[in-house]
Amino acid sequence: MYKLCYAEALISLKNFYAIRQNCVIEGELCATGNKKYVIKKGDPHYVRPYSILNDAVKSLETEENLIRYQHVDNSYYVKEWFILDDRDNRVVETTENYRLVSANGNYKPQEVRAMKHLLEYLKFYQRLSTIIAYEKYGYLVLDMNENTFKLLIRYEDERQIVTCDVDSLEIIQKPKTVKSSKGKGDNKK
Repeated sequence: MYKLCYAEALISLKNFYAIRQNCVIEGELCATGNKKYVIKKGDPHYVRPYSILNDAVKSLETEENLIRYQHVDNSYYVKEWFILDDRDNRVVETTENYRLVSANGNYKPQEVRAMKHLLEYLKFYQRLSTIIAYEKYGYLVLDMNENTFKLLIRYEDERQIVTCDVDSLEIIQKPKTVKSSKGKGDNKK
């Protein structure tokens, strides 16, 4: 018997980075060996039992994990979905679709995936909390291509502007143009 489950936890902002190290994307390998483990801090809530693993996987594919910033207590509510094998109480399948609801915006799973892809391209990605931090401090922004009207994730710092197409995950990098100003040696006496 297989059970579709979710675990949820409320994680304070100061502890988010350490606790989230064991999330689906970065955590321990689950029984199948190719997916990562879910939240260990939260108790699993059983949603539906399945006798066939494929049926449970199809149901899991319709669910999405959630990370939502809580303004009131400056913490994150985290909910992750997985399939539990009832025989030995092991996680056999997980989902890596994350919805992020922050103070800056509400991001769909494909937008979060584009954020991760962009940070990996820049070699900044460490774990899921990296996305949270870069988005929280305004380095990752949801934007739109003014020519094609396609959604983009834009990363911008003092040196560069890099965008990632949300649908195709195509990366476009531009050096940031610096306005030239007269140097100190240009003043003649």
